Amino acid sequence: MGKFAKRILIGVGAVVAVIAVIIGFVVYFLAGTLPDKDQEDLVKKQAAEYLKTNPDYKDGNYEIYGTLYDNMGNFGIDGYAAKVRNKDTGVEFPV
Repeated sequence: MGKFAKRILIGVGAVVAVIAVIIGFVVYFLAGTLPDKDQEDLVKKQAAEYLKTNPDYKDGNYEIYGTLYDNMGNFGIDGYAAKVRNKDTGVEFPV
């Protein structure tokens, strides 16, 4: 095998290695952005308990309609929060 063929083979191998590393980083990033279903259920349960025991929310005009997974700190919460909505006014807030 000549020098040119070896250089081409090394170049193709390097490009394949770089592409594999990039794909690995993308998969790792995407896996980190997916929420944990068990943690979401726990947060909803804790939010329901909080709404029942807190005197400001005892009137029952609040509903838990989802969860928020803030893995990058965009919303100022640490990880998970339940999304709560006031049935009368439509005001939404995390718990």
